[in-house]
Amino acid sequence: MHKPKILKLQPHFEYRVWSGDKIKTLFNLDQEKIGEAWIISALENKSAKISENQTLLQFYQNKDNAYFFNSYNLKNQYPLLVKIIDAKADLSVQIHPDDAYAKQFNSLGKTECWYILDTKKDNQIVFGHQAKTLDQFKLMVDHKQWNDLLLTKPIKKDDFIYVPSKKLHAIKADTLIYELQQSSDITYRVYDYDRLDEGKKRELHLDHVYNLVDCPDLDLSKEEISNTSDYLVANKLFNLIKIENKDQNTYKFDDAQWVQLTVIKNHGTINNLQANLYDSFIIAHNEPIVIKGNLTCLISYVK
Repeated sequence: MHKPKILKLQPHFEYRVWSGDKIKTLFNLDQEKIGEAWIISALENKSAKISENQTLLQFYQNKDNAYFFNSYNLKNQYPLLVKIIDAKADLSVQIHPDDAYAKQFNSLGKTECWYILDTKKDNQIVFGHQAKTLDQFKLMVDHKQWNDLLLTKPIKKDDFIYVPSKKLHAIKADTLIYELQQSSDITYRVYDYDRLDEGKKRELHLDHVYNLVDCPDLDLSKEEISNTSDYLVANKLFNLIKIENKDQNTYKFDDAQWVQLTVIKNHGTINNLQANLYDSFIIAHNEPIVIKGNLTCLISYVK
């Protein structure tokens, strides 16, 4: 039986009230308001596909494919989720659970990181808060003192931002992002600008937010964020590497269970498969990766 060593993925797409039309254009879609392309996903009912008849989740759960995942799939759920996010309007101010909190919902936690693919001049994100105690945090939420509560951080194209679980955050308008995260779909909103989605305000999740938020705010100075030019992050949850390839080169990641790859600039080939902008692949454990062409890609994996 043929055992593939590389798979090209077909994304799963998600409607979002805040979306622009970039994903519709990039992926040649008919649908409107597609805010997220889940380009590497193995979540139930939201999995990317490896063919018209098979999802990545189905391939991962098949024990015959243990060779591809170094047997990681025999004991663990698929650990990572990769998205392209197109924000035309501001996303809600939100927080995600850690592994311990998410366990009650049979889920992983949701630590994530962003690579800024495009954004407008002088843009920013919401990143953190100024409350010193939980009581102060609740009071500022109750009185809608958002300008006093929320901290912002400037961003520009090609920035990298690490967003651990329990960190209050929001992507702002006119931003296109590559997001690598733990494979979880749990988001708790604290503020959504009182906007309407199909005539109704979206649900807030204040009880969960109050259970999770750190007061005073989470200190990020201790997080394992890589300061080398290639490794954007390297920790127990995931690794993310930026490769700016010229001509033809072969890469190998000996510490990876398997490798995820997304093209974020130009086009070329990956192990002789055509690779266009935002195409994504998974490559089997210990398999060399031959990249041909002047293209930039993001490599992600778990150890």
